[in-house]
Amino acid sequence: MKHEWKKTSLPRVIHNVTRNIFMLIQLRKPRMRCPYLWPKLLKEFGCL
Repeated sequence: MKHEWKKTSLPRVIHNVTRNIFMLIQLRKPRMRCPYLWPKLLKEFGCL
């Protein structure tokens, strides 16, 4: 996988996935306060 003609690192992929999830949450539930840490986010959605 490449990003801007560079090899994509795992941290970059994780960052992109996280950013897209937060953007989706803000779009679907704009009043919801979204925690940035994954464990807190999963707990908020009842996944844990």
